[in-house]
Amino acid sequence: MNIDTKYLIRWGIPGWVFILFSYTTYLSMGNNVKHSIFAGSFTVAQLLGILVSLGFIGVVFGYLMHQIYFSLNWIFTNQSTKIMSKMNGLIQNQEIFETSNQESSPHAKYYKMEFNWQKQLLMLEEDKRQYIAERYAYLLSTIHGLGALLVSLVSSFIAVLIIAWSHHVLNGLMLFYILFLIYLGFSVYKGFKYYSENLNHFQANFLNSFLAGDFKTDSNAPK
Repeated sequence: MNIDTKYLIRWGIPGWVFILFSYTTYLSMGNNVKHSIFAGSFTVAQLLGILVSLGFIGVVFGYLMHQIYFSLNWIFTNQSTKIMSKMNGLIQNQEIFETSNQESSPHAKYYKMEFNWQKQLLMLEEDKRQYIAERYAYLLSTIHGLGALLVSLVSSFIAVLIIAWSHHVLNGLMLFYILFLIYLGFSVYKGFKYYSENLNHFQANFLNSFLAGDFKTDSNAPK
């Protein structure tokens, strides 16, 4: 089974961030962990083996954090409802949201909008379709990446607090870690909101332009 390198990096970053903060916090406990196998002296070969192992473990953790992000953001918080409430105010032609009476849920309306979005893309010339599809994919992957990273930072924050509390250590380094994680979490959250708004407006403006005939060519113009 071949896995694209970009997916390994995308899944790995949240996991590696979590391992970095939690492991360095554990090591900073000093004498409290000097007898632990995780804080001993290692040879170069052992250290390389540990780094490779942590790299693979980070990918697994990162993948799980992506799934947690999707669960929290799309299932438990009704993200499709939030998106549709925004898109209703941005898209002029409300017919693209129409569903049958049996499918009047926000999820069904969102799926119908996504179907119309894909349908309009297929009617474009290849160069225009490629540009819009790549831009859409970039925004979407950035949003999901930031969402998973936010889960990682929150998990790291909790791990730092648990480690510090369990070892009864709250020194300057722990305070720095806590404040730094709060800052990173706030920054990532603002970036997540920005790219989410950007994607909504990009998608809505494209649909408005296409339905208004701005992208018509001889091949897709009505006969």
